[in-house]
Amino acid sequence: MSHALTEFLNTHLGHDWQVEPLHRGEVNQCWKVTTPARSYFLKHQGNEAHNSINRVEEARLQQALFNAHLCPELVAHNLDYTWVLMGWVAAPTLASSPPPEQMRILGETLARIHQQTPQLPRWSMQDRVNNYIAAVNRYQPAVASAMCAKLSPYKRLLKAWDQGEPVFCHNDLALQHVLLSDPVRVVDWEYAGFGHPWFDVASAVEINQLTPGQESQLCAAYAGVSGVQLGGEDLAPWRELLKVINELWLYAQRVQQIGTLEPQA
Repeated sequence: MSHALTEFLNTHLGHDWQVEPLHRGEVNQCWKVTTPARSYFLKHQGNEAHNSINRVEEARLQQALFNAHLCPELVAHNLDYTWVLMGWVAAPTLASSPPPEQMRILGETLARIHQQTPQLPRWSMQDRVNNYIAAVNRYQPAVASAMCAKLSPYKRLLKAWDQGEPVFCHNDLALQHVLLSDPVRVVDWEYAGFGHPWFDVASAVEINQLTPGQESQLCAAYAGVSGVQLGGEDLAPWRELLKVINELWLYAQRVQQIGTLEPQA
């Protein structure tokens, strides 16, 4: 167990606690923390400087979303927001529900998120993409150049994101990020911000690997709350853009962690 984890928990919870590892991703690591009084969710977030993520704004956002009954309680965090402690929500995730129920709740939750108006700056997808490119270019210019070529067909969509009417989006709404509490709450808001709602819906389709039938159910549920009708043909170009951005994001994470990339085949 790391000294940093122990010091953070001792500072905010005292010395009577236990931790249980949950999962580890490319950037973040999570634990369940139990004390005699209550349980918590602890997250260690990697350095995201090149992603233009403002961790202070992220903390403010999560507090606002907690007040709107959309997010678990933010209990404590350190100064740079790399250690985050939240209230534990004793509820299964949407991944445990039957598929038709999943699509209904996922669509309704997306629409509910898009109705929020938190006070936070709007960020640019083009700027974020540029930061990813710059991070990769530092170690492998050829890879960065290839990714620029892949992004070239999507200039219109990136412009639509940055210049369209701003809508608050989650941008990473996996089934595992939706907690079936009452009301439903959502976790992992680090890529949230004002952007294009169709990118957010397309992200949910792509992240959860939905079938065409599930995609139609999701869109119908979304329209039932938002009044916005959209279908697979509307989402298809946004899904393709998402795939390219995800590939670029993965390169950016890897160069940050190891300082280089394996040559492309």
